[in-house]
Amino acid sequence: MFTLYRLLHPNDSNLKRYWKHRGTIYYSDSEKIESLDPQFKIQEKVLIECLKNISFDSCLEVGGGYGRISKIILENFKINNLTISDLSDKQIKNAKKFLQNDSINYVTSDIDSLNFEDKFELVIAITVLMHISDKDIVRSIRKLHELSSKYIIHLDASDFIAQSFHVFDHDYEKIHRMIDPNINIKTIKINKQKLFLIQK
Repeated sequence: MFTLYRLLHPNDSNLKRYWKHRGTIYYSDSEKIESLDPQFKIQEKVLIECLKNISFDSCLEVGGGYGRISKIILENFKINNLTISDLSDKQIKNAKKFLQNDSINYVTSDIDSLNFEDKFELVIAITVLMHISDKDIVRSIRKLHELSSKYIIHLDASDFIAQSFHVFDHDYEKIHRMIDPNINIKTIKINKQKLFLIQK
């Protein structure tokens, strides 16, 4: 009964524990799912077209998992600095194996604990923010703003009813404008997901 209560009433500790556990199996599961699901190919195509319209030389991927999005960036764009971070140490190890690129900086960390000397021209988070609880989402998005000097891109579920304890529907545009009223926001709808391009 207590386990059920924890799932229905998540807190930050439970969510982090869930994703650290998922990190131990996510790579093998996702390879199968993402190679078959056309939604991921559409997602990648839209992201590439979006990135073609901006200029960036450094990129931080937050919640990068095993490196699917970082690989797309490496294959399509020439940049001098790519850093991939994830909460799960196992996922970072998977990313090193998947990307096989020693020039990438790999960091095991949650969003709120990320800290770098220099900002990144692009900070990107694909289907990450929707897994952050209501009480923590403003702080996490604020951190993305602190880490970025030019652009933030994130893609998350929208216009839906959460199907599990670790998926949340946030008013992202409202939060971004509360943090910085002077930003430009462009959104692209992809089925039940929405891509946000934030220009500072």
